[in-house]
Amino acid sequence: MPDVKNDVEEDVTVDVNPEEVEETEAVEGEPEKPKKPRTRYNVSAEEFVRVWQSSDSAQEAADRLGMPKSIVLARSAVYRKARADGSPGINLKRMPRNNPRKLDTEYLRKVAAECGPVDEPETQETETKTETES
Repeated sequence: MPDVKNDVEEDVTVDVNPEEVEETEAVEGEPEKPKKPRTRYNVSAEEFVRVWQSSDSAQEAADRLGMPKSIVLARSAVYRKARADGSPGINLKRMPRNNPRKLDTEYLRKVAAECGPVDEPETQETETKTETES
């Protein structure tokens, strides 16, 4: 496979120049919040793809790129999507999901059962029968 270089460096530019930002009206009664300058990540598309594909997790990719995990995940999603010009998206590997908040559903079902039965909401059919009987 020939070595193809992407001459277009893709910057995720998130710097805000106050002179270029449209003024927004403050909500009455609320103090105007100062705009927080955004961070600029100079990571080319090629570098991003190489790091993503060689990482074992999204967090590892984020650490290696010096970017927050949320930005890395968002960027990977954008790269996967088909382009407006009809060209296909990039086939990036899927990272394992390590959700620390994973629910122990088996245990939680037992807890719910211990708390008593759940009142089932009446269905429309039940309501119609009751009205008809009256």
